[in-house]
Amino acid sequence: SVKTFREMSYHPSINSPLTLFENLISKVEWSVTPPENATAREIKQCKLVESMMHDMEQPWEEFLSDVLSVQLFGFSVHEKVYRFRTKEKGSKFNDGVIGWKKLALRSQDSIEKFLFSDDGNDITGVKQNVSSMGNLGRFTNRASDKMEVILPRGKFLHFRVGKHRGDPFGKSPLRDAYTAWRFLTEIEEIEASGVAKDL
Repeated sequence: SVKTFREMSYHPSINSPLTLFENLISKVEWSVTPPENATAREIKQCKLVESMMHDMEQPWEEFLSDVLSVQLFGFSVHEKVYRFRTKEKGSKFNDGVIGWKKLALRSQDSIEKFLFSDDGNDITGVKQNVSSMGNLGRFTNRASDKMEVILPRGKFLHFRVGKHRGDPFGKSPLRDAYTAWRFLTEIEEIEASGVAKDL
């Protein structure tokens, strides 16, 4: 389904609304607001979180754009990568606090399955198979190395859309458009063939 949804997204009739949705979201201004009657500690925490939003390797807007891939695939998984906030580590700050380095998207193509607790009620992790991805040098030094990465639940953010009924893969909005897209593309191919044959 991931491969099919990606192919569907190349069609102008599907790409246009996806792009419009992303453009609308990108115009939103994001901030962290403390609750009413917040304590000094809560106000400080809000300021810290907001500063971390703008101190990542990837801009906050790029992270949101990656999150919006849920509109295409139905789900997205983002690994929480931390660093000490020092100039040496690439941070704008030098306070030594542990902050976000990035909230990195883990490609939907690479997500093999979600792991569950023994009773099947809770997600305990996700299994990523990176063998289908390019640039494997990032993950391994030898071809014989295992191509699997297990991320525990506390290490990633998980987004999903649609009436997923608890399915961690969510329900892509494109599922409901699949039949119409398939017929549309087939008719376009027939028309193109007809033009070539002067029908």
